[in-house]
Amino acid sequence: MALLQIQGVEIQKTTGETEVSAARGGAKTKVPAGSYVVRMDQPYSRMADMLLDTQFYNINDPPPYDDTGWTLGALHNVKTIRVTDPSILNASMKPVIGPRSSTARSAAVLPPSRTSSITTPTTRFSPCAID
Repeated sequence: MALLQIQGVEIQKTTGETEVSAARGGAKTKVPAGSYVVRMDQPYSRMADMLLDTQFYNINDPPPYDDTGWTLGALHNVKTIRVTDPSILNASMKPVIGPRSSTARSAAVLPPSRTSSITTPTTRFSPCAID
């Protein structure tokens, strides 16, 4: 969950059991209390979709180099289901509070060294003659 939250994805947790259709016209599925719900009506829904849903590829396209590398449910042995039934939005949920993305935590800006020479890049990257 923390990985999703660091990416800016908002996560909810059900406070009671609910029943939804997992797929269009599919059988009803019970969602127990304490289940995590990632709503797709949020700014980072595309990130959540990319990380949680099963990836499908066109058979005519070149094969991907990491066909399961971003399907986090499969990587972590977690059951994930895509719920298209809008009744899930009426379920009793509360936000999951966790780490938040911050450029202050994820990036460091280092000033140039006072001992570095301004000509170092040109010396290091200048082309050389090959005989």
